[in-house]
Parts: sequence; C-alpha cells; structure tokens
Amino acid sequence: MLRTSLVFRTSLVGMRYLGWWMACDPSVVEELVLRAGGAGAVSARKLFGEYALYLDEKLVGLVCGDVLFVKATAEGRAFIGDVSEASPYPGAELVRITADALPLPKPKKRRFDA
Repeated sequence: MLRTSLVFRTSLVGMRYLGWWMACDPSVVEELVLRAGGAGAVSARKLFGEYALYLDEKLVGLVCGDVLFVKATAEGRAFIGDVSEASPYPGAELVRITADALPLPKPKKRRFDA
C-alpha cells in the first residue's frame, strides 16, 4: 500500500538490519510503474542495484530498498503538505557534504584532431 508523502513505502519494505540494505524486488518496481501510469509515460531503469523512476523521460524519483523516494520540489511539498523526508541510503548526507566541500573540476581543453 502506498502512502502519499515524499517517501512512499510499499508493503514489501526492504530488509534493514544493522545497516544492511536489501536490493529492490523487481516486482515492487513493476507495481509502482503500473500504479503511476495514469500520470503519463512512466518507466524504471536499473541503477546501481536499485531503480530510477522516470515520468515523460524526466527522472522523478528513486526506488531504494523497495521504498519510493520522490525528488523533493517546492510544488510537491505544497501539494502534499506534511512531508516525510528521508535519505535513500545510509550515508547519503555524507556524500552531499563531501561534494559541497570539494572544488569543481577544471574545464577540460578541447582536443582537435588534424
């Protein structure tokens, strides 16, 4: 059963014991795609053992451990109201903090072959 929030949980929630995360069950992803189909062209693509959810070719969310994480937007928050937000995997905050602390890579010089 899906709940209306930025974190949608299915009845088949992935196993989370002592930090161990179980990969998505493909049947859960298929069910999410079917249920969201009324919104437009919905598809899912495998991504590092989990799934990315697309609507009309736009990445709108991730399915991690059988939980749907919808990309947070101001419009989505306004529509839902009371929002339940969470990280898609343990350590996600650390990755964002680290990325923010690193400088952008230097632009690569274009190579022209003669």
